[in-house]
Amino acid sequence: MEAGVEIVGMGLSGGQVTMAGRRALDSCRWLGHYGLPLQVRADFLRQWPDAVDLDACLDSGQGHGFVARLGAAVSGAALRHGRAGLAVAGHPVAANPATVWLRPHLESQGIAVAIHGAPSALDHFMAATGVDLLAHQVSLVDARGWLADEDGRAGRALAIWNVAYLPEGQRPLLLERLRRRFVDGHPLSLFRVVGNQPRIEQFALGQAAAWLARVDAETTVFVF
Repeated sequence: MEAGVEIVGMGLSGGQVTMAGRRALDSCRWLGHYGLPLQVRADFLRQWPDAVDLDACLDSGQGHGFVARLGAAVSGAALRHGRAGLAVAGHPVAANPATVWLRPHLESQGIAVAIHGAPSALDHFMAATGVDLLAHQVSLVDARGWLADEDGRAGRALAIWNVAYLPEGQRPLLLERLRRRFVDGHPLSLFRVVGNQPRIEQFALGQAAAWLARVDAETTVFVF
């Protein structure tokens, strides 16, 4: 049986898993996870209680050599069991740097690798464009938290998501906050996936009222 590894991203916030990711995890005879935030890990273990805690087993707190230990553990599991699954935080291709090394390492051993991102606009953006937002020091801002000042330390380059989930009447408050930070001519970009194709539209901040009406759950607003 051909050895394979399914790497499944648990997202940048709430531990969401796509149907494809769920099917991939369910198909694996061995599961491991590492780097998951506490609540995401708790939710994950309720669904897959036998998954191996690789943070504990491989001592992720001792950073030196952890990625090599991770590669050995996952490749060994795939070769023994035929199909192994690995749940990680963020998007496997971007917001989780270890998998940038892990994928070619596994493929060099003849192990097939499949990547499954989480169902969020930020994950879709990174998967579609290959742009690692964290590596470019872009602040990932939940619009709801930003308005509540929970993301008050956000930098000058922003990726604002969950705009569609702002309570009724709060989108104008988001616009007002952007205007306090940036001038009216400052460029904004809207990213969305249309028919499986990434689409980026650009506006000036002064035109923001028009795009606010068009924002949906699959849209991320970028301010650079």
